[in-house]
Amino acid sequence: MASQIDIRYIDFSTDGNAARKFAPAPKKSVHLPEGKRRARRVLTVDPLAMIGVVVAVCMLVLMGAGMVRLQTAKERNAQMAQYVDSLSQQNTVLRGEFNEVCDLDEIRQLALALGMIPKLEAPQTGISMYIPEETVETPSLWEQIGTFLAGLFA
Repeated sequence: MASQIDIRYIDFSTDGNAARKFAPAPKKSVHLPEGKRRARRVLTVDPLAMIGVVVAVCMLVLMGAGMVRLQTAKERNAQMAQYVDSLSQQNTVLRGEFNEVCDLDEIRQLALALGMIPKLEAPQTGISMYIPEETVETPSLWEQIGTFLAGLFA
């Protein structure tokens, strides 16, 4: 029995040599949640606009610094005005004290005793001087042209 050949018959069903038409696979209906499409935001930056914004911010900072300096100057001005008022009050008080202590008639008598004379009695002498007129030299035509060209290219 060892010599017996084991034969198996395999049945491959073929339709011949015609191309077979495959039926599409049945579709499964899967409902996925649809996401909302977000509009893509594109931000374009204009370099000139950015430079303008930077300049405007710098000007704002400088204006703020100027306002602070102006405020301090106003405060200093008010302090100085108050100081001037106090000095003028002190001056009037001291002038009053001086007028009380000082006697003008006594000072006049002392000055006459020292040999001083009143201003109206002093001799007056006049001094005359000769001041020569300055001569202005007018430049020649060529000098004027040279000066003009030098001014253009200077």
